[in-house]
Amino acid sequence: MDAWRNPVPSRVRSWIRQRVAIDARALGVFRVLLGSLLVLDILLRARDLGAHYSDSGVFPRSAAIQQYDPLSLHLVAGDVPELAVLFALQALVAVVFLVGYRTRLATLATWVLWLSLHARFPLVLNGGDTLLRLSLFWSLFVPLGARFSVDALHREAPPETVSSLGTAALLGQVLFMYGTNVALKHMGVIWRAGDGLTYTLQLGHFITPFGEFLSTLPLVTTALGYAVYVLWTLSPGLLLLTGWRRAALTAAFMAMHVGMALSMHLGLFPFVVVTTLLLFLPPTVWDRLLPANRVERVREWVQTTGILAWARGLYPTASPPDRFDDVRRTLRVLAAVVVVVSVLFVGLYNAQVLTNRADVGPQDTVPEPLETYGERAFLTQHWTMFAPDPLRQTGWYRLPGRLANGTTVDVARGGPVTEGRPEELSDDLAVQYPNQRWRKYTSNLRESGYRDERQLFLEYHCERWDRNHEVALERVAFEYVTLRTTKNGTVRQGTSRLASHQCGA
Repeated sequence: MDAWRNPVPSRVRSWIRQRVAIDARALGVFRVLLGSLLVLDILLRARDLGAHYSDSGVFPRSAAIQQYDPLSLHLVAGDVPELAVLFALQALVAVVFLVGYRTRLATLATWVLWLSLHARFPLVLNGGDTLLRLSLFWSLFVPLGARFSVDALHREAPPETVSSLGTAALLGQVLFMYGTNVALKHMGVIWRAGDGLTYTLQLGHFITPFGEFLSTLPLVTTALGYAVYVLWTLSPGLLLLTGWRRAALTAAFMAMHVGMALSMHLGLFPFVVVTTLLLFLPPTVWDRLLPANRVERVREWVQTTGILAWARGLYPTASPPDRFDDVRRTLRVLAAVVVVVSVLFVGLYNAQVLTNRADVGPQDTVPEPLETYGERAFLTQHWTMFAPDPLRQTGWYRLPGRLANGTTVDVARGGPVTEGRPEELSDDLAVQYPNQRWRKYTSNLRESGYRDERQLFLEYHCERWDRNHEVALERVAFEYVTLRTTKNGTVRQGTSRLASHQCGA
């Protein structure tokens, strides 16, 4: 009977538990850092509150509803003051998540709000947003409040490690990311030849000054290109290894992402990845970073300040009635089912991305009901990240416009339209974008499927020009000057006119 109940041998179960277990201290630090990134994300997005999320911006609510029909709470507000209130409330929820008060409920509220935010304007999203959103989803199934939280202050004996379906899914998401990306890289040519980073560092619209300096060192970029390729291939070791060997491999991944953050404009992506990688650090590392005596001293100090008594006062003193035990058991079973179904979707979806790219096997490996669920829960993911090969084009955009008095101007920069590279872009193509969100947005506009979005972009610039200038703008176009990348630099390829718009039409 016991063998029937547990068909998996105890030694195998122990091996699996050891590898999917997460130190409770890692979960606490992960929550604090993830919450900090969420607050930072809102503050950075608030810079473009009117341009990106209001009805007077590049993507008004009417367009969002017509083209995407998103499930988004952010569609309730279209004016900047209303949006400011909504963003402030969202930041407050992120702070509650950060400090770990009613952590499970705070995690759910945070996930719903970021899901809504991403659905409102998907054209500005990148891989960092995807991993942030997915990390919040999987966090619903792990006890993020077990350590370093308000919740933990009223618990006498928090767990040391956590091993469950939820921790397996949270760690597994990172492996899906690296595994899919490196499989795509294997399909290409440039990364296998060791030139992946060399070509990537020629993409001027992505590169920082440090990245530009690095591009002048071909031997270094070749060595680092091979290192990325090999390291990503070794990503299963993040789960299979234990102890200091896992810690060393995790540190190597972290160092690589820190290097990416220094050399490329990638938004929050490298910081989200490093935060997630902390979950792989074994207890031996956390014993060094956060030894028990140091944590206990902090807890004693908290107790002397009265914070502990205050925190305990936030929770009901009476235990929940026994009749809720059945409800809790049912919820745990439902949570396990959701985790299994979600992991199944993520696995099949990533496999579908790979088979479609390789043009082998069935093109639709995800059953339709499962695909609908995954899309509604925003579990879809595309880990291209300069794969199969890096982009081979960089350049700059310009908006040639004609004013009512017949003058021709570059609406994007306010000066005359030039055939050569604008003076302000002579040293750094990345400065043409106010921030990473605009870079991603305008890059998406160059894709063939965004014809209507390009018209909205130009309409926004018509209205913006007229608000700030005496002479009205009659017509404007969206053009991109393309530079073809090589191992040693770039070569001008030509100018493409992507759209034109009659202002006021």
